[in-house]
Amino acid sequence: FLAQIELDDDHEQEQEHEDEQALVLSRQTRDLWKARFADQPFFACPSGIETADLAAACAGLGYDIAAASGRQRTFLWQVSGPRFSDGGFLVEAIERYEQFLRLMSVHKYDEHFFVPSYDIDLVWHTHMLATTD
Repeated sequence: FLAQIELDDDHEQEQEHEDEQALVLSRQTRDLWKARFADQPFFACPSGIETADLAAACAGLGYDIAAASGRQRTFLWQVSGPRFSDGGFLVEAIERYEQFLRLMSVHKYDEHFFVPSYDIDLVWHTHMLATTD
């Protein structure tokens, strides 16, 4: 029983540390956004917007943004584990991504459906974002 209490305390302290880190990272993200995109709001919709107004605003996008956000929620949860911050793991993920691209090229990606693992998908998203600069 005491061991469980110690584990719970450790988990609580770890969670507090992660919450502090999240606040620091959030602040850094906003500062970076402000430095690079000063003329654009950080949030797409102003706070306090009504749900019906948000749904109407999103309707003109041409796709279901709520469903897309739901899919991304699972992806973000999957790639938020500690191994996704490990340099060695990420180097191997990049290698797997390169192999995945070769696989799609050799086996005609336009004729088959390929599903990447979460680590490959993270590198894929990063690659797409990095090439937009």
